[in-house]
Amino acid sequence: MTWNRPMLLSLVLLLLAVTVNSKYRGPPDAVKMINVRRFRWMAIIEWDVFEVDKKSYKIEFVGIHDGKSITETVEKSLDPFNSHYSGDVNDLEPNETYIVRVFAVNEHGQSPPSPHIILSQDDAGYPNWISAIDSRPLSPRELSVEYILGNRVKVTWKDVQGPVWGVSENEIPSPTEFIIRYGDSKNTSLWNTRKTDDTWIILDDLKKDTQYCAYVVAKKDNLTSSCPSVFPISLDEDMTGLPKPVITIVSAFKKEVFTTGDPMTIKCSIPPNSNLHKIDMELTIGERVASLKSVESVTMYTTASEDVDTARCRVSVRDKNQVSRSSHLSWKVEKPLNDEYLRRRFEEAVADKTFMSFRKA
Repeated sequence: MTWNRPMLLSLVLLLLAVTVNSKYRGPPDAVKMINVRRFRWMAIIEWDVFEVDKKSYKIEFVGIHDGKSITETVEKSLDPFNSHYSGDVNDLEPNETYIVRVFAVNEHGQSPPSPHIILSQDDAGYPNWISAIDSRPLSPRELSVEYILGNRVKVTWKDVQGPVWGVSENEIPSPTEFIIRYGDSKNTSLWNTRKTDDTWIILDDLKKDTQYCAYVVAKKDNLTSSCPSVFPISLDEDMTGLPKPVITIVSAFKKEVFTTGDPMTIKCSIPPNSNLHKIDMELTIGERVASLKSVESVTMYTTASEDVDTARCRVSVRDKNQVSRSSHLSWKVEKPLNDEYLRRRFEEAVADKTFMSFRKA
């Protein structure tokens, strides 16, 4: 691998962030972006993290019926720019349902658990014969969740096209239908089913205070794909794992209410231990947008205006723009005192002798 100057500089900054932050950060934050695929006796777990000071990861499978626990350890990648991890767990009981979670570990301790995923044999849908595997469509990949206002969630995925068996070159393959199943992770018997021909769907019936699990399968010629990726959804907490952007206002006047024309410096920043190589940042004020890559902060200089009173900062995953996390900050802008207003107040002060009292004082 050839290292150029910018890459070396980025590496030094990342290592410095790890050294500085590991002294006071304590245990790492919880892993959020997790999905699991089951293949009868084994499962593959994948997750993304955007901090650079985690040391290793612990995968845990706990059987709901027999209570047995299976754990595996995944060491931290030597590549400081890596944010994607995976591991596999073997010797699963074919008819057992498992609670799956991942922990991050550093020298200060263990993180809280990742969102729980309920994984059963029914979700795997693994066929008994190799011929059945060949004829089935492939399950979607690269699933992501975008949180919209209220209880609306947009789930997107990538359609994976495999070989089409028994179809001639001149024959048009049949269209693919996608089926998403989702529901309360504590009660898998009450899951909902939605269908679409697109590679996305909006779920608008989710509730707060509920942890959901979901998966998407492809259906073609009455055959359904096997081994889908099961992933969590929650309206109560950020599930992207991205650092929360913080917006601050710096003004020479040191006040909370601004007057039209006041100079303002608005800054958006993320923690210095973030994996900057994977994060893009965008600051929006009115119609002005500042977008930068691989930075800890974005700054915009502006003046207070009655038409603009809110700043929005958004961080997103490189090459996966729909995976994002945003913050908003609003402020109050008042109209400047005009000449007519000052003249009227002066006349009122003279009339009630306030002005004369002020002069004598």
